[in-house]
Amino acid sequence: MEFLGLGERALKVYQEMLHKPGIGVEDLSEELGWPPDRIHRALDELAEQQLVRPSWEASGNLQPVSPQIGLMALIARREVALTRSQQDLAQCKVLAAQLEDDFLRSVRAHDTSEVERLIGIDSIRARIEQFSYESRSEVMSVAPDGAQTHANRDAGRPLNQMLLDRGVNLRTIYLESIRNDRESLKYAHWLMDSGAQIRTLATVPSRMLIFDREIAIAPVNTDASGSGALVVKGSAFVVAMCSLFDMLWRESLPLVPNEPTQSPDDSASDKELAILGLLADGHTDETVARRLGVSVRTTRRITADLMSRTGSRSRFELAVQAAQRGWIATP
Repeated sequence: MEFLGLGERALKVYQEMLHKPGIGVEDLSEELGWPPDRIHRALDELAEQQLVRPSWEASGNLQPVSPQIGLMALIARREVALTRSQQDLAQCKVLAAQLEDDFLRSVRAHDTSEVERLIGIDSIRARIEQFSYESRSEVMSVAPDGAQTHANRDAGRPLNQMLLDRGVNLRTIYLESIRNDRESLKYAHWLMDSGAQIRTLATVPSRMLIFDREIAIAPVNTDASGSGALVVKGSAFVVAMCSLFDMLWRESLPLVPNEPTQSPDDSASDKELAILGLLADGHTDETVARRLGVSVRTTRRITADLMSRTGSRSRFELAVQAAQRGWIATP
């Protein structure tokens, strides 16, 4: 009844009047145990809803209107109000759609972002060459594949040389595993000697290339970067990519020639920690190797070494031992 606008007290009085026709205020007060002023307020509400009427026989008394008449009339008034509300809602939906169209037109009019999809290595490298020649201040890159191929080094050397000769700040994050590849390490040292800044991480999320913090290139498929890439200009995506690179740069370590990679028995290297973390997350040896840019054999050898150092008889026990030593979070 509250849906029809009838309060609980008014409904209680209405029911008493229906059960006992001709009952007055004093008797209602006695039956319900309410003070007379509360009865009067309930009767006023019933009169407002046209559920009581003056008695034709006893002057000053009120009589209940039949529910079939009174309540059905109340329901009909409510239906009219609901219909009007539905019409108002429909008009609001039309207005909302119009405002949305206006908003989208305004966004498109002021949005300077552009997205281009590149297919194939040739188109990707062509765009990289173009943006490298147009770059003015900074180029940031993340290389997640570990050892760099001969083709990648040959394609990148003239572009990197040109950028460094023009005074462009060149920063690159490689996987730590490049230390295990003589040619990749030699190329990284050449970049450093030419003025580039090189750092390494045990694991990185994906390949990325950012020019002047305005243009970003990222692979469509992180497991097959040559299958395609997206070029994004002037959007929140580029800002997010820059923030991610800055975070990775802060966590990475500068590449230092002849830096020792072996860790004492009571600690774990960055590579070992990365392998432990990925294994604890349920990744296979093949996935771990691909993520870290090393061979499956290397992954299994490091895992075996860790099991031997911790006295673990299974990988599950290795994860527990690693957590107890504070190397990884408790699995």
